[in-house]
Amino acid sequence: MEVDRFYNIHDLLKFRAFYERNFIEFKNDLKQFKSPVNQPSIDLIFPSSQKDIPSSGTTVTSGVYKMIPWTLALRKDDKAHETIYFYSPIFTTFLAWRMVIIPLLKREIVQRNGFSLIGSAFQYQNEIFIVSGYPGSGKTSILMQALERDAMFMGDNELLFKTGSPIIAISNEIELRWNTVRNTRFLKRLSPVDRVSILMNHLLSIATAQHINFNVVVNPASIGIAKDQQQNPAKIHFILLKPNTPETPVERSVFVEEFLAYESRYASLFGESLYSKEMQIQASRHFEIFLNECNPWIFPLGTSFDKILSTTQQTK
Repeated sequence: MEVDRFYNIHDLLKFRAFYERNFIEFKNDLKQFKSPVNQPSIDLIFPSSQKDIPSSGTTVTSGVYKMIPWTLALRKDDKAHETIYFYSPIFTTFLAWRMVIIPLLKREIVQRNGFSLIGSAFQYQNEIFIVSGYPGSGKTSILMQALERDAMFMGDNELLFKTGSPIIAISNEIELRWNTVRNTRFLKRLSPVDRVSILMNHLLSIATAQHINFNVVVNPASIGIAKDQQQNPAKIHFILLKPNTPETPVERSVFVEEFLAYESRYASLFGESLYSKEMQIQASRHFEIFLNECNPWIFPLGTSFDKILSTTQQTK
């Protein structure tokens, strides 16, 4: 039985090395949050079989992610020490990142008066664009289109925010699918192994009706993408991609409702045992404060970066 012990967000991030590469920049960026939360220690245990997960004194939840079953059990002692048991038959560290580590990161960022969300972020002509939406909504496609026009990369996938601080990406990486990169100059810059992998993942997605849909994770620098330093942007545009909606600026309250709905849906994947309803509400309040610095927009799925750019520029 494998046991890893973590004590706060900095130690917790050591787990990242088991799953992805090149997150050193993120650990350095976290210094801006300062004053680490005094968290109790956390034991993360990977049982060799589901039978080894204790049922006595634990809160047990289970589910299926990308057609892979998993089980999570949480135990708290009198000193608030937490022991987390996590089991899946395959891709254990990949699922543990999604079902355990990200919820724990969400919890601690909220305690630092911040929040996290799934999105892509880039800077173009001194304006920041944050594109959010459900998986598969086209966030990274818009990012890649912007990078084709020499936008500066800021982050992809899980992003962390705190008012008055730069945007932080959990990893300095881009998750690519075939449809995301096939019509860009970056496809030829991928390694032969990554090109084959991205095509095989695409065919697997088609064969399983998108129930299994893996991405290829690459370091932006390896395909000639520079990372932005976020030097006092003139504007921040927050873009939400949503089906069957015209492009339009919207009230911030609509975004807060959408944010809370997504947080609730994500937390329900693991029974809200690690990221409670109260934490979700706190995160939505921090999100609302952040939105005061942004121009919020809703665009339909399939929107191009050119369309976003022409629409947002009309408000100047």
